[in-house]
Amino acid sequence: MRLIRCTLLLVIGGLLALEETQAQSSFRFGLTAVPVAAWHRSDNPMVESDGAVLGFQYGLLLDYLFDDEGRYAFSSGVIISGVGGKLLDNQPAAYSVQDKN
Repeated sequence: MRLIRCTLLLVIGGLLALEETQAQSSFRFGLTAVPVAAWHRSDNPMVESDGAVLGFQYGLLLDYLFDDEGRYAFSSGVIISGVGGKLLDNQPAAYSVQDKN
């Protein structure tokens, strides 16, 4: 619930700031919000996937326009993703996890 409130505040604040600066600036700001489905997969046959998990991705986008007509721009942004997945471990004994180098 707190995530939804923060997102709404960002959207409203961004739209108000965008309306004031859009006419005279070579910068454009934008917001993105996307639902995401994600899952995990293991190469160990004793560990199974437990299906997909729905998450949410949101962020702030910035465009810097190079010309007056808006045909060329440098784009950047920050996106926060809240995704994951579920795994079922069918092994009765303890084991260790090692990163591949």
